Amino acid sequence: MMVCKKCGKNKKPDQFHDDYNTKTGKKSSCKECRSEYDRLKYLMNKESIKDYNRKYKEENRDRVLKVSRESYQRNIERNREYARNYYHNVRKVKA
Repeated sequence: MMVCKKCGKNKKPDQFHDDYNTKTGKKSSCKECRSEYDRLKYLMNKESIKDYNRKYKEENRDRVLKVSRESYQRNIERNREYARNYYHNVRKVKA
Protein backbone atom coordinates (compact mmCIF):
# COMPACT_ATOMS: atom_id res chain seq x y z
CA MET A 1 0.00 0.00 0.00
CA MET A 2 1.09 3.53 -0.77
CA VAL A 3 -0.14 6.88 0.55
CA CYS A 4 -1.21 9.54 -1.95
CA LYS A 5 0.45 12.88 -1.20
CA LYS A 6 -2.61 14.81 -2.42
CA CYS A 7 -5.58 13.04 -0.80
CA GLY A 8 -3.70 11.17 1.94
CA LYS A 9 -5.50 7.87 1.27
CA ASN A 10 -3.83 4.46 1.31
CA LYS A 11 -4.07 2.92 -2.13
CA LYS A 12 -2.67 -0.03 -4.04
CA PRO A 13 0.46 0.62 -6.14
CA ASP A 14 -1.48 -0.04 -9.38
CA GLN A 15 -3.50 3.11 -8.62
CA PHE A 16 -0.39 5.26 -9.17
CA HIS A 17 1.28 6.13 -12.48
CA ASP A 18 4.78 4.82 -13.13
CA ASP A 19 7.72 7.14 -12.51
CA TYR A 20 11.09 5.48 -12.85
CA ASN A 21 12.88 8.54 -11.44
CA THR A 22 11.66 7.74 -7.91
CA LYS A 23 12.71 5.04 -5.46
CA THR A 24 9.27 3.44 -5.48
CA GLY A 25 8.93 3.63 -9.26
CA LYS A 26 5.56 5.36 -8.87
CA LYS A 27 4.27 8.94 -8.81
CA SER A 28 3.54 10.45 -5.39
CA SER A 29 -0.10 11.28 -6.24
CA CYS A 30 -2.68 8.69 -7.26
CA LYS A 31 -4.23 8.48 -10.73
CA GLU A 32 -7.51 9.93 -9.46
CA CYS A 33 -5.82 13.02 -7.95
CA ARG A 34 -3.63 13.45 -11.03
CA SER A 35 -6.67 13.29 -13.29
CA GLU A 36 -8.40 15.99 -11.24
CA TYR A 37 -5.26 18.15 -11.31
CA ASP A 38 -4.94 17.77 -15.10
CA ARG A 39 -8.63 18.60 -15.60
CA LEU A 40 -8.38 21.78 -13.51
CA LYS A 41 -5.14 22.79 -15.21
CA TYR A 42 -6.82 22.40 -18.60
CA LEU A 43 -9.85 24.44 -17.52
CA MET A 44 -7.63 27.24 -16.23
CA ASN A 45 -5.47 27.30 -19.39
CA LYS A 46 -7.97 26.23 -22.03
CA GLU A 47 -7.30 29.03 -24.52
CA SER A 48 -3.50 28.79 -24.42
CA ILE A 49 -3.69 24.99 -24.79
CA LYS A 50 -6.03 25.32 -27.77
CA ASP A 51 -3.74 27.93 -29.33
CA TYR A 52 -0.70 25.69 -28.84
CA ASN A 53 -2.49 22.68 -30.39
CA ARG A 54 -3.78 24.75 -33.31
CA LYS A 55 -0.29 26.13 -33.99
CA TYR A 56 1.27 22.65 -33.77
CA LYS A 57 -1.25 21.23 -36.24
CA GLU A 58 -0.62 24.08 -38.69
CA GLU A 59 3.17 23.72 -38.49
CA ASN A 60 3.12 19.90 -38.67
CA ARG A 61 0.16 19.36 -40.97
CA ASP A 62 1.72 16.54 -42.99
CA ARG A 63 2.86 14.63 -39.93
CA VAL A 64 -0.52 15.00 -38.19
CA LEU A 65 -2.36 13.75 -41.30
CA LYS A 66 0.03 10.81 -41.68
CA VAL A 67 -0.38 9.73 -38.06
CA SER A 68 -4.16 10.15 -38.31
CA ARG A 69 -4.35 7.98 -41.43
CA GLU A 70 -2.12 5.30 -39.89
CA SER A 71 -4.21 5.25 -36.73
CA TYR A 72 -7.42 4.92 -38.76
CA GLN A 73 -5.99 2.02 -40.77
CA ARG A 74 -4.75 0.23 -37.63
CA ASN A 75 -8.18 0.54 -36.02
CA ILE A 76 -10.44 0.33 -39.06
CA GLU A 77 -12.61 -2.50 -37.72
CA ARG A 78 -13.02 -0.84 -34.34
CA ASN A 79 -13.94 2.45 -36.06
CA ARG A 80 -16.54 0.72 -38.23
CA GLU A 81 -18.03 -1.10 -35.26
CA TYR A 82 -18.25 2.17 -33.33
CA ALA A 83 -19.96 3.87 -36.29
CA ARG A 84 -22.47 1.02 -36.64
CA ASN A 85 -23.31 1.07 -32.95
CA TYR A 86 -23.57 4.86 -32.92
CA TYR A 87 -25.87 4.88 -35.92
CA HIS A 88 -28.20 2.27 -34.45
CA ASN A 89 -28.25 3.85 -30.98
CA VAL A 90 -28.93 7.37 -32.29
CA ARG A 91 -31.62 6.04 -34.57
CA LYS A 92 -33.36 4.31 -31.63
CA VAL A 93 -33.18 7.44 -29.48
CA LYS A 94 -34.69 9.68 -32.18
CA ALA A 95 -37.50 7.19 -33.01
